[in-house]
Amino acid sequence: MRKILSVILLAFCLYNCSSDSEDSAKTGDIHGTITEKSSAEPMKATGVELYIRKFNDFGIETEPALLLKTVTYDDGRYEFNELNPELYKLKVVAEGYNTATYDVEVEAGRTAQADMQLSKKIPAIYGIVTAKNSATPIKGAGVEVYSEFYGTNNRNNILETKTVTSESGQYEFDELQPKEYTLNVVAEGYKNITQKIKVETEKTARADIQLEKIKTGLTVSVSSTELSRNKKEALLKGKYTYTDAPDNVGFFYAQAADFLSKSDNITGTFNGAGNFFATIRNLKKGIYYIQAYAKNSRGTELSEIVQLEITGDPVVTTLAATNVSGATATLNGKIEYPGEPVYTEKGFVYSASFPNPTIDDPKDATTKVSITGKSEEFSANIANLTENAIYYVRTYVIWEDKVIYGESMNFKAASETAYYILESASLMVQKNDLSSGADWETASSLCKSSTLGGYTDWRLPTRGELQEIYDNQNIIGQLSGWYWSKDKYNNDFYYYFNMSTGGIYDTFGDRSYKVRAVRSIAK
Repeated sequence: MRKILSVILLAFCLYNCSSDSEDSAKTGDIHGTITEKSSAEPMKATGVELYIRKFNDFGIETEPALLLKTVTYDDGRYEFNELNPELYKLKVVAEGYNTATYDVEVEAGRTAQADMQLSKKIPAIYGIVTAKNSATPIKGAGVEVYSEFYGTNNRNNILETKTVTSESGQYEFDELQPKEYTLNVVAEGYKNITQKIKVETEKTARADIQLEKIKTGLTVSVSSTELSRNKKEALLKGKYTYTDAPDNVGFFYAQAADFLSKSDNITGTFNGAGNFFATIRNLKKGIYYIQAYAKNSRGTELSEIVQLEITGDPVVTTLAATNVSGATATLNGKIEYPGEPVYTEKGFVYSASFPNPTIDDPKDATTKVSITGKSEEFSANIANLTENAIYYVRTYVIWEDKVIYGESMNFKAASETAYYILESASLMVQKNDLSSGADWETASSLCKSSTLGGYTDWRLPTRGELQEIYDNQNIIGQLSGWYWSKDKYNNDFYYYFNMSTGGIYDTFGDRSYKVRAVRSIAK
């Protein structure tokens, strides 16, 4: 029995050995080493591509077909195994080196050796672009190479290649035929320059370029950036001086400083005395890079780059309490920005003991009211208040691992009249602000929805009525800061009043100012 098994195993081995031998005799291999030409050092992790060479019916070689790819080992070796007998082309491509190719024929049962050397690229033209008189590198300058050049406005110029300068002002061109070329260099705010240069075989022609700054007679700066409370818009303000006035001003903005020159831009509105402004909208979380510009017939001037950061934490506003009596009141709040990610809880916290109450204060002195739902504006009715006590209230949201509060507002739990009457203006004025900061639309809505004293016709005051309020602060009580008027300057601008100085101004409706409601009374 043992003899029979031995015979079977021997036959199986002979069959398989014979089969493997026949397969290997049908294919061949390619092995090789890639080295650096000047040093003979092996090049590791270098890509090697294998193509099948193709010929048409007339025996003319056509575009080869890519078959396989590999990379070299640490000692520069590579290999392709079990290839059909065929004509192949090898290609080695490495950054900073000239491409190397090698034609090789694979024979059945044999290994073809294909060693290759890579030589470093020698730039045909190399140089640095700097500002004249300062040697400051100019980043992003356009450098063009022409083989035939008849002037910057000639459409028959023959452009060979082009590039832009790096952070250090450097540029270079490879693989240009030996002959004379013309360089044309263009940069924003500088005079264009052309320069002849001759390229010789296996040599680098160096051409450092100095650009002369255009004297525009302008200076420009970003004077401020004001983010709206809802974090969706920002008011940008710029300033310029001039000897030759600009005809166009504005801002570039992007979320990457490197893309400012290719970024969105918005034309600004002149605002007199060398000032201009613009509003950017649909903002997202992150950092914005902003640069002001001013243009005249001589050229363009750019400002320094400033940053505007939009964080992901929410913004919540405490609005004035309404429907206040000796024992009850309605608390009001607004989510200006829900956060990214969105907050998980919102509500009010109020106290008669703490001017800035928190949800962590003792529960016997502070009350927390949680509100459900995702609405931007929210309210809560509270009861069991102490007659004539002053209560402090703040909105809050819980976001990730922290609590964010709105500003603290106060009200007196009393049934006394909550408004003043100005007989000289036939005007009823509420004693308390409805908001310490709201945009115009919200301010108008807060006034119209107020039912103080049982009246439903409360509104924002006109410019003239704000002046009356300012003149009668001995009756109403001292007011300070900026207050919205109901009057519009035009479709986009609204008036607001400075209760500290008596000044009247206009601005976009997305700004945040105080709100005091009034109503007309019969004379």
